[in-house]
Amino acid sequence: MTTKLNYKNYETLSDYWKDAQGKVPLAMMYGIQQFQKKNNLDFQTAYQILLEKKVIIEIN
Repeated sequence: MTTKLNYKNYETLSDYWKDAQGKVPLAMMYGIQQFQKKNNLDFQTAYQILLEKKVIIEIN
């Protein structure tokens, strides 16, 4: 059984990637990183915005 990753448990994108590797596409990480840089956001805020806009879709 796979444990669901909760982005709220991670301070940075690299911390999230350490646990998400092999579970989420690398392209997703790059997209979040670029969105963070463009909008000067921390990881949790960027992830939440992308989740709300349905750019990121979590599958249970």
